[in-house]
Amino acid sequence: MPTFSDFIAPLGLANFSAAEILTRTDRPTNRVPEEAIWPNIVPTILTLQVVRTQWGAAITFNSVYRAHEYNKHIPDAARLSQHVAFSAIDFTIPDKSRLPDLHALLVGLRDTWIDAPQRYARAAVSVSGDPIPFTPHEWRETGGQTQFRFRGGVKLYNTFIHIDSRGQNVNWG
Repeated sequence: MPTFSDFIAPLGLANFSAAEILTRTDRPTNRVPEEAIWPNIVPTILTLQVVRTQWGAAITFNSVYRAHEYNKHIPDAARLSQHVAFSAIDFTIPDKSRLPDLHALLVGLRDTWIDAPQRYARAAVSVSGDPIPFTPHEWRETGGQTQFRFRGGVKLYNTFIHIDSRGQNVNWG
């Protein structure tokens, strides 16, 4: 049986490890996501790898995967959260005053093509029979490279940023 580390190794992530992506999965009521939904995080983490490279400074993950039971205990968390689908990351940086600049960088990446080692199909996830919304990603082959178009939710909070790759651009408040 493959490990999550084995799964992400082909992504060639220069700045993020499997342990970082699986942050807080050791908490009560949380767990490592099922293998079937591992592909869901690929567009999000590859987009953040581009951001990390362009930003040139550390990014720390606050929350990535949330089991439904764990998500229910997060204040103000959406019941159909992209975190439950393993397609969202909340992250921060040491200098919180720069979060608006980083948010602007992320918003500016929307609809751009990002390299991937192969195509990944997102697995559907539901909560009590209600599907977590997503739109299939747009993929292309160009110049011998596989790419996806980044589309997702990006929200700036006081102390962190949320990013997800739900396949359509979403803004909140």
